[in-house]
Parts: sequence; structure tokens; C-alpha cells
Amino acid sequence: MELQAMAAELGYNKTRITKLKAGSCSLTPTEVKYYSDKAELPFEETICELEVMKNPAAARVWGIAAMARNP
Repeated sequence: MELQAMAAELGYNKTRITKLKAGSCSLTPTEVKYYSDKAELPFEETICELEVMKNPAAARVWGIAAMARNP
């Protein structure tokens, strides 16, 4: 699927997609969900990785959540 078609599904114009590609804006949780679904990736793991990349100290929070899910 082309980026333009994805933008249309989300109700965005091309400018938003261009900004995302350029890294000049952050993904919203809705966008993370949409793109992770398209890529057939688990949403929680995807958002966890994004959050930890932005803030490595958050790894402890996400790590505790991961341990609770997988004892």
C-alpha cells in the first residue's frame, strides 16, 4: 500500500506523511496502531520499543509490564 493511500485511510493530507518521514513530528498512538497493524507487528511491543527509544529510562516501566505478562 502506498503512503498516499495510507494517509487517505487516516484522513491525512500528504504533508503529514512527509513530516513523519522526515522525522519532524512524532507518531500518535493511533498512527502507531495503524502502522503496526499494517506491518502485522504486535502493537504493545511496537509502542514499547518506540517509547524506550525516546526515553531509555522508560525501559524499567515497560520491562516490569513485560515480566507481568510473561512470568
